[in-house]
Parts: sequence; structure tokens; C-alpha cells
Amino acid sequence: MGKEKANWEMTLKNILYYVDENDQQRVLDILVKYEKKITDSKLKDCFQKIIFHTKKDYYSKVDLLVHDILEGKLDDKTKNILNDLLLELKPDIEKAEKTFWERLISIFQGS
Repeated sequence: MGKEKANWEMTLKNILYYVDENDQQRVLDILVKYEKKITDSKLKDCFQKIIFHTKKDYYSKVDLLVHDILEGKLDDKTKNILNDLLLELKPDIEKAEKTFWERLISIFQGS
């Protein structure tokens, strides 16, 4: 994975970590939906399905899904899938970004 993709992965994961608990399942459902649209080998898909079900917490699942979505070839089809994914996640991402900044500010206000 190139530097640019690694930065995208880290940024997206960090934002999604701040998704409200009430919204986490919806975000996971969206990630799973778009991960399935990206072509992988059948063997890889089988292993990923098994690994996904062994992950117990939201954060581990986000890590796995975001990495898998971004690790493939970035052709036109994949770019369109990523665009659709980000558009669908946009409300949750914007809410999570706000939550992040509010938490960060409150930490330093309490000092």
C-alpha cells in the first residue's frame, strides 16, 4: 500500500473511531456493503469473512474493513465505489469529526 493510501486508511479509521455507539452498527453495515463490491479472490473473501466474525469490537472490525477496502487496485471502478462509500458515510463522518473536536477541546478546557 502506497503512502497516500496509508494516509487515507489512517485518517478514515481515526474518524470512524469517534462514531457514536448508537451509529456504529450502521457504519459497519455500510462498510461491509461496499467491501463486498470490491473484487477480491474467492479464497481471500472466505478468509476475510471468517476473520471478520472473530473480531468482537467495533474498532477491530473498522480496522479490518477499511484496510481491505483500500488495499486493492485503485482503478475507475474502485474509485466510484469509494466515492459512493464516502458519500454514504458522510453524515456519520461529519458527526464523528464534531465529536472528536468537542472531546479534544473539553480535555484542554478542564486543565
